[in-house]
Amino acid sequence: MTEAQVNHLLKIIVPRDQLAAIEEICRSAEPAEAQDYAARLVDCCERYANAPAIYETDGKPDTEKMVVLHYFCPSGDWYILEVDHRSDECFGLACLFADELGYISLGELRTTATVELDLHWSPKSLAEVKSAM
Repeated sequence: MTEAQVNHLLKIIVPRDQLAAIEEICRSAEPAEAQDYAARLVDCCERYANAPAIYETDGKPDTEKMVVLHYFCPSGDWYILEVDHRSDECFGLACLFADELGYISLGELRTTATVELDLHWSPKSLAEVKSAM
């Protein structure tokens, strides 16, 4: 993945305030810490870029559906399973007042001040995520 592709995807998947904070931290961080952030961000971009398209996992059991990205805030979590690369729409599990599978707008997540992309997330099956709740 080229640097230009990563920079483009970062603006799509990382909430605006979080990206600004990471950029500020990396300017003053030790080189090893900045490299760690960069590696985590590239990993998130690659998982997003290679995520199944909308409806691609439809009908598969939860053990075969992989959660590629995780977003969180104090009041909820969003687990991304499928993406539409032409829009800001994703499909996944939203855990707010109740757990619900449905469409998730990355545009809304990106612009909500308290939402963050989990940079430490490792892909897990939807079954694993549900069993950990």
